[in-house]
Amino acid sequence: MNKIQFIKKSNPLFFSGIAHRGLHDKEKTENGLPAFESAVKHNTPIELDVHLTKDNHLIVCHDSELERTTNKKGIIEELTLKEIQDNYSLLDKSKIPSLQEVLSLVQEKVPLVIELKTYKKNNKPLAKALYNELKDKIINPTNYMIIAFDPRALFPLKKLGLLRVLLVAEERYDVFFFRHFFDGVDIEDKLLTKNKVLKYIDNHFANVWTIEKKEQIEHLSPSVDTITYQYLDPTIAKSTLEKVRNPYPIKKETSYGAVVYKKEKSQILYLVEHMALGHTSLCKGHIEKGETPYQCAIREVKEETNQDIELDVSFKEKISFYPSDGVYKDVIFFLGQIKNKNELIDKNDTEVTKSEFLPFDKAIKRITYPSDKKVLKLANKYLNKK
Repeated sequence: MNKIQFIKKSNPLFFSGIAHRGLHDKEKTENGLPAFESAVKHNTPIELDVHLTKDNHLIVCHDSELERTTNKKGIIEELTLKEIQDNYSLLDKSKIPSLQEVLSLVQEKVPLVIELKTYKKNNKPLAKALYNELKDKIINPTNYMIIAFDPRALFPLKKLGLLRVLLVAEERYDVFFFRHFFDGVDIEDKLLTKNKVLKYIDNHFANVWTIEKKEQIEHLSPSVDTITYQYLDPTIAKSTLEKVRNPYPIKKETSYGAVVYKKEKSQILYLVEHMALGHTSLCKGHIEKGETPYQCAIREVKEETNQDIELDVSFKEKISFYPSDGVYKDVIFFLGQIKNKNELIDKNDTEVTKSEFLPFDKAIKRITYPSDKKVLKLANKYLNKK
């Protein structure tokens, strides 16, 4: 996968820098919920580490040995999730979170980099546990990146359809051999002196870890795409990175929307929007800072039409296209049923000229683009099955 392909499959926020184990400091312990809450507040991607407990749960912590972050000895892989959460707490007195708890907190408001921490060759059960945890929770695959030093932990996760990136440290440079099996590399900054590494990152995704000073960013190769950092202000990390990095030939955007419908006299009617640019489409819009994808879809419908909807998130379809030169866009649609009797009002005068509810056969004819037609057909098929 080259850089352009990687950009198309990833959230643009990844390229603003990634908070190492959350935004932690003296008051907020690494890999804890307060550190993750701070990263979400600052709209910063999060890197975190997962281990497999004795009873096959995924818990978020960097070391297998708990003492460094809890002041109490114990090996994660030799304890159950309950034993850990009942008997240990982080240095800031917060709980050691499970991955499930972190996912519930973040809700894809910011993207996640999940590192698999293998222990005594448990790479297969660890990968299986992560697969089972994520498979039904992923809203937008571009919001996730899976990384590991052990390539054996990454191989089984191909079926998830997420970006898989190989971690490479100076002391384990031998695993760089496996780079072409994955979507990019996540390398220690010391490796940027190697010609083979520099040649690879000219054309492939590269993240560099762990950056702690602005000066480190300023001396990076312009081929580096992003960084994992700690003890740095996110704004400084982002602005400095943008100055040294090569500009990308495309810009990536992501929007969320809904196929909106209501039932009248046993008939399903679909909401279509006639746009100021001359085409007719389904309701969608850009996500705002701090929003979940679900919140974005609900807000866009309300802002543009005055309709309140209830989402059916088991329906989820993505379309991708180039809306303009140099811009690549993903749009993810959910299904939204009207839950009130508000008057249909065209509130967004600059974009939407008129909205209306139509039966499927008329709506499909009015919609302009084949990709939107496809989404509507799938939604109609889904509703008729239900």
